[in-house]
Amino acid sequence: MNKGKDPGSKLWDTGRLFVKYQDTYGVNALLSVSVAINESGWGMSNISQTKNNLFGLNAQDSNVGNASSYYSVESCIIDFMK
Repeated sequence: MNKGKDPGSKLWDTGRLFVKYQDTYGVNALLSVSVAINESGWGMSNISQTKNNLFGLNAQDSNVGNASSYYSVESCIIDFMK
């Protein structure tokens, strides 16, 4: 099953955001989505669900609780693509 198509996924309906910020910051949208899929388990990981963090930003294996929190998925995408 493609979990990215699950409405519970934090990646649900984000394609336009990746393209928008690709055009803004010049970072390839497909590459960025690929990183998000890998790091967030198709947007279903605990960090993506509770912290809107699709990329595992500032998460460490020894303390994943230190992962950055974002008020929205869009703000996380902006931070990653900047």
